[in-house]
Amino acid sequence: MSRTEIKVFGAVGHDSDGRYMAMLEASPEIDGAGLPSLFDGDATDDVFGEYHQQGEVAAGTVQAVGSLLFGRFHDTPGAEQGLAGDKAVFLRTRVNLPWETLYHPEEGFLALGPGVSRIPELADDSARRELSGKLRVVAILAADQRDPKAQFDALNHGISQLSLECTRTCLVAEEAQKAIVDDTWDCEVIPDTRELLVHRLKELRPQILHVFCHGNSSQRGHLEFAHRGSSLGADPLFFEARDFKELSGELWLLVLAACQTAMSNGKDPGLAHDIVEKGAAATIGMRETIDQQDADAFSRALYQELPAYLNEAFADGAGAEIRWDSLLPRIRSALCTGGPTTVVAPNQKRWTLPILYVQARPLTVSLTAEAADFDVGRLAQLLDILRQHDDQISDELRAKIEAEVERLKDHIGI
Repeated sequence: MSRTEIKVFGAVGHDSDGRYMAMLEASPEIDGAGLPSLFDGDATDDVFGEYHQQGEVAAGTVQAVGSLLFGRFHDTPGAEQGLAGDKAVFLRTRVNLPWETLYHPEEGFLALGPGVSRIPELADDSARRELSGKLRVVAILAADQRDPKAQFDALNHGISQLSLECTRTCLVAEEAQKAIVDDTWDCEVIPDTRELLVHRLKELRPQILHVFCHGNSSQRGHLEFAHRGSSLGADPLFFEARDFKELSGELWLLVLAACQTAMSNGKDPGLAHDIVEKGAAATIGMRETIDQQDADAFSRALYQELPAYLNEAFADGAGAEIRWDSLLPRIRSALCTGGPTTVVAPNQKRWTLPILYVQARPLTVSLTAEAADFDVGRLAQLLDILRQHDDQISDELRAKIEAEVERLKDHIGI
């Protein structure tokens, strides 16, 4: 799939006529063609004000916003070539206009087709990681007064479908422990100081990290974690982008199921932007305040899609190139409810709220010999189960084990 990278620069504000402003410069990777700099002054307060209100929006609002934003490209030489067909769009930006709504008059919403993702201003040219041993999965379930069960169940279901061997650690607020009912996870209560939590995360070195908590876009953006002392009335732990810095070189994907984690405060671009700028391969945050039901629905959609994608990516046992942006259109489509996507998407905002920040080039993961050895060990383990416990397992479980045995044999080449 080819791509178009659009550079968006300048601060968001209002001109003398009260219109939103942003400077745009697009450079499609097509025969050296490039779009000239643009000044986006067509986004009026009325339609953006309607889009940014809490709750449901008026019919047609999402499409109206997307059409206004796309209009700045549609009327510019080279834009039709740069934003048509199957070209994924990447925005290198600090500006938090809702680019995920971009609406092509013939192609429809680009974020539901080839995809719309964001790149921080100072992104690396590449993101490379190694997988040595098991994939390290960590969940932080720390939203005060919120039930994390739906988030945990979604993540647990997805991880259990992976062909890669995983370690699973869940850090929870004390009151949330009852949500963890799977003994394949190591469950720990979040310590009562930020320093201890940072230290524990550095020990765990997560590669996939799912975070469910409260978020706020004030200052440069932060997360608020309930912890061991929350039941006694202690203040939440505040986590900022800098607290993820020493984890960034390991992270494949950070999921922030938390309000305002990809929201600009008018000066700073937001937490998700800053975390990827500090080196994480990819971060998904939320554009604004999000209802927990929508956050839960997003997590279910994400972890429904993720295992099949990663299993296919690592099918040949030789490492993988991971394009998180290619997952998002299917996840966004799953968030369109109440009718066909083409019918409901123009009127529903929820599918536009998750924002994906990635590095400038796809994540590449190489497998070390140690990781490959796990396939051999796992095959032996499953064959052992069939030999020793065949009369004790259900037909359904036996079928699953036999299917996994065949997959591993193909993977190993025996």
